Amino acid sequence: MEAIAKARYVRISPKKLRELRELVLGKEANEAIDILKNVPKKGSKIYINTIKSAVANGNQKVQG
Repeated sequence: MEAIAKARYVRISPKKLRELRELVLGKEANEAIDILKNVPKKGSKIYINTIKSAVANGNQKVQG
């Protein structure tokens, strides 16, 4: 199942986030979070929170 989550009004440049996006694109949520935990960049925390939000949104759709 595919869930959507958007991180809005984040104060970081898109170029810095694109670097991290390439690392996790196409991966499972748990695998992506594990990869991002080992990356020492500010954007990794933003992506981790967004992925967790998408997982929670997906769980809510299944239950509801």
